[in-house]
Amino acid sequence: MDDINSTLNLLAKDILESDGYILHGAISRFRARAMGGKRLKQSTDVFGVFDLIALHPFGMPRFIRLTTKAKFQKSTKTIDARLKKHIYCAHIECWVWHEDKGYFVRYVRAEVASMLTEVLRWVPDIIVLHRVVD
Repeated sequence: MDDINSTLNLLAKDILESDGYILHGAISRFRARAMGGKRLKQSTDVFGVFDLIALHPFGMPRFIRLTTKAKFQKSTKTIDARLKKHIYCAHIECWVWHEDKGYFVRYVRAEVASMLTEVLRWVPDIIVLHRVVD
């Protein structure tokens, strides 16, 4: 996990924990590189897609992918490709960090029915402000 992903994880964890969620996140571990013996930090996302799973006593589990504006399209395509058949099993969210404004925008899956087919699209849901805990 690179520095920006570590920062986004910490920000999202602060927000969710302050709202009463318990969290499980991607597992980071160090691996020795074959040549040179350098240690590399490697992250294993939950189901190969999500950064966080948030559980609350009064709701369904939330599976959250954290990303930046530049990587949003790639992130949603990864989720769509990976979870085609399981898209309705929980709240699936993509939190997009807007660095210039200092907040996340939460995107959720929305079913848009057309005459020919059902189309699943990512739509903005709410702005999640980063709260500073004193």
